[in-house]
Amino acid sequence: MRHMLAGPNLGLCIGRAGQVIGSDTWEIVFASKFPSDFNLFRRGGNCLFPLYIYPAEKEKKFGRTRTPNLNPKFIEAVEKATALNFIPDGPGNLKTTFGPENVFHYLYAVLHSPEYRRRYADFLKSDFPRVPVTNCAALFEALTALGKRLTALHLMETDEGEAPVFPVAEDNRVEKVIYAPSQKRVWINGKQYFDGVVQQTWEFTIGGYQPAEKWLKDRKKRTLSYDDISHYRRLCAALAETPRIMAKVDKTIDAYGGWPLVQDDYLRGLYQTMREEWTSRRFTGNELASLKDSELLWNEKEPADSFLRCSLFTFSYAPPIPSPSGPTPFPRDFASRDARAPRAACSRRSQPRRT
Repeated sequence: MRHMLAGPNLGLCIGRAGQVIGSDTWEIVFASKFPSDFNLFRRGGNCLFPLYIYPAEKEKKFGRTRTPNLNPKFIEAVEKATALNFIPDGPGNLKTTFGPENVFHYLYAVLHSPEYRRRYADFLKSDFPRVPVTNCAALFEALTALGKRLTALHLMETDEGEAPVFPVAEDNRVEKVIYAPSQKRVWINGKQYFDGVVQQTWEFTIGGYQPAEKWLKDRKKRTLSYDDISHYRRLCAALAETPRIMAKVDKTIDAYGGWPLVQDDYLRGLYQTMREEWTSRRFTGNELASLKDSELLWNEKEPADSFLRCSLFTFSYAPPIPSPSGPTPFPRDFASRDARAPRAACSRRSQPRRT
């Protein structure tokens, strides 16, 4: 896709029908900075949605620049719900403005919520995911921050997480990949192994594949270079950190009132009364670290105390919007205006139309 090659861009890789990969939970979502293969996920079905649309060469002569590839109705809904103003390029400050990259990170966080995947499992089996719009600017900001961390991990732009070690020096040839859970080791031959790979990291799946296993098996009978070894160590670190951030997404949503991300009057009043005290207080470094690492969940009997100890965000407010009506609170989806989805993956009815 030319938009991924024309300049800096982010792409949302999504499959339409989650059930085709044979996994128990929906997991056909990933981020990319480059064109991606249609068979990125098991049994194919990858549709790449670029965040920015670049003008053709003829259009550049008239001063046209890249534009966000976002549904205007979705942007309008976010503006009304959060009282933030949309800017057409880059990230906003999330106090008065938000940009396309903030939207991307918000979507990425929500799509990685374990509760979202459980709550809407039946819908995700047969169609593209649909993303709720929160009416709390503080929650939007919090999810954006978590989505940004996840995106950086999956693009291998950060070194978060604990990387395994590769302690034995031999020929580095991949002969047979064996995982020993009791030792937390991934053996590549009779003498060499990666040490410190926990079972959750080894079994973590994306798109129906176990990346920690597949990456090595795809290199069977090959000799790993220094760069290959370093890349695999970073891959395992990213896989180890991803479930932790996914859990934080759910805890953050719970701290702000839970699903479907629309606050009721009680919670909005609670946040409003807490705002002045929260923004005026000066926390020490130890207090901030303690709050940030807190594992406490929402306590309905003492919501103010639980919220203060679970959250680290400055609040901003907007008039509430009604909860989605109908038997399922499923809002409209994030639609790309320029996605070139293969016919096998998208019917004509579901193809997004250019506006």
